[in-house]
Amino acid sequence: MAIRGFRNRVSRTLAFPIRRLGTSAVLVLALIAACSAFAEPVKITFLPPPMEGEISLGVYDATGKLVRILHREAEPGELVKGDDGLETQWDGRDEQGKPCPAGTYRARGVLVGDLGVEGVDFIGNDWVTDDDSPRVRRITSLGMSASGTPFIIASTLGQPQPMYYSIVLKLAPAPGEDPEAQLVPEPATPSIRVPIQKTFDGLTGLKSKACAGFNDTEWTIEGKIVKQYSREVKVIRTLLPQSDDPPPVKLTVSENEDKIYVLYENATLQRLRGYDFTGVKPGGEPKVLFEQDIRASDTYEQIASELKFPDEQPFVPSPTLTVALAPNPLAHNKPGTLQIRAGVDKEGCYLATADGLPLTHISDTEHLRWAVLGQPAGSKSINVFDGDGAVVEEFQISKIDQMMAFDAGVIQWPGETRPIAAPLASPASAAKPAANPAAPLP
Repeated sequence: MAIRGFRNRVSRTLAFPIRRLGTSAVLVLALIAACSAFAEPVKITFLPPPMEGEISLGVYDATGKLVRILHREAEPGELVKGDDGLETQWDGRDEQGKPCPAGTYRARGVLVGDLGVEGVDFIGNDWVTDDDSPRVRRITSLGMSASGTPFIIASTLGQPQPMYYSIVLKLAPAPGEDPEAQLVPEPATPSIRVPIQKTFDGLTGLKSKACAGFNDTEWTIEGKIVKQYSREVKVIRTLLPQSDDPPPVKLTVSENEDKIYVLYENATLQRLRGYDFTGVKPGGEPKVLFEQDIRASDTYEQIASELKFPDEQPFVPSPTLTVALAPNPLAHNKPGTLQIRAGVDKEGCYLATADGLPLTHISDTEHLRWAVLGQPAGSKSINVFDGDGAVVEEFQISKIDQMMAFDAGVIQWPGETRPIAAPLASPASAAKPAANPAAPLP
């Protein structure tokens, strides 16, 4: 409004003979005329539903299509208070900034009350256990620091370069369960142990996937099997993959302890497992230090088989869900329903109406790529999953009926008014008297 008012004032101020103005001035006045050639914004006054919450309001055309989002998750106090309710305005443009044709439009909205939003779990990436965990997407390399601490190099969301992380073991969450490993970011490249260059004749050709280990031994990856050799090139141990393991692709080994860390990988899964052979005789089973998975989740389809409803039934996504609304006393308490869907933007995951009016954010996670929602049979709550390519977040939303729809009335939009065509002027023609550039065609 401030810009439009400024232009109108300029147009009136410059409405004097311009016979002495040059080509540039004529073009400037023509631009001002074009900018002022639209009808004034339409004021919209409405009574919000009598419930605390956030207001989303949109303008719809005669076919019911949403053409403009006027307010999104706005507190009532953010809108202008008038004598007859809250006030806002529409400048006649659609969501892309293009002028809408003249016609009858309608303003409709939804007030979202106190929904129950609960973060349930992180799925698909064992390294991500809370909001502060680094969003590691893919491990690119393994190593052992000079102090004997294993580390990884990994691509991480929000980081332009690969990051170094030390692996620190945590106590097992429960008896009988494997200990958990967590990543500690390294502020700089760690001091890396330089592998001893050995000359085992029998290992020729395997050096690219071999690593010097404890007690003057060497570990190698040979196909799907990891083997430990003595200096005499005799197999000491054979480490077979588990039934659901991808093939082993990388390993790192401690020279001070009989421990080895193996990265198993295929197109959809990375599994890093640590083994401790301390005190284990050849042929014996090692102790598993930890096992951490990263599953591909760039799209919903990649991770769909891992998602479940709270009753452990497979999750079934719905493009839209129909939910009951709280009755609005200002609309004669008529019961109503609303079709909702899930969406993502740069601010996180949100609920929206099926026709695209955003209602409320349920997460503030950056870099999201997708979101889906579903409802277990017989449940009043809905479940939402969203993914950023590193991990999947699960949310459960209760009290979904704490929303009220409202109608803000009919809008008669006159459309834009057409200005007088302003031809490109030459210096000669600029010397002639000109009409008021702001004057519209009759």
